[in-house]
Amino acid sequence: MSKTNLTLFALSRVTTSPTTDNYVDRDNYIVYYDDGDYFDDCVLMTSHMYETIFGEKWKEQTIEKRILPIVKITYNGESIYRRYRAIGIKGLKKGDVVLTRRSISLLSPKDSIIGEGSISLSPGDEKSYYQYCPDHSARMSYRLSRISNKIGRISLAVSIISLVASIIALYVTLK
Repeated sequence: MSKTNLTLFALSRVTTSPTTDNYVDRDNYIVYYDDGDYFDDCVLMTSHMYETIFGEKWKEQTIEKRILPIVKITYNGESIYRRYRAIGIKGLKKGDVVLTRRSISLLSPKDSIIGEGSISLSPGDEKSYYQYCPDHSARMSYRLSRISNKIGRISLAVSIISLVASIIALYVTLK
């Protein structure tokens, strides 16, 4: 489900702020959060956006979709996949999308797309999320598991062929 009237905010760590709480700087399109580096693989939004993106309420989704809801974020043909994360920060409104600066630079390395941008959100899939995950260890684990799965299938095929060949050889020798 694509949405065009979204506002993109950059996520920054709270260093010095007028308050000690997390807050939204609407003038500069920055959300200050005390642990901003933790959310590099997430897209942060209000809980109202879940139904807008996925077409169903969170309670109506299957357990797999509730555990790992993936959002595809697209800007000018470039796409990234991030986990949906609902946050409640005073000042954050429905339609506000918060990404880390690293995720924003992956979408558009040249342009500044913070603010009123033409990003679109749609449901993503787990395969694409893990294949292009910003966390190197998760990405490598996924790739290695796919390789080992292929090697396991080849090994199974070879063992079945060898079993059939052994049965045929045994049949021929006993005849």
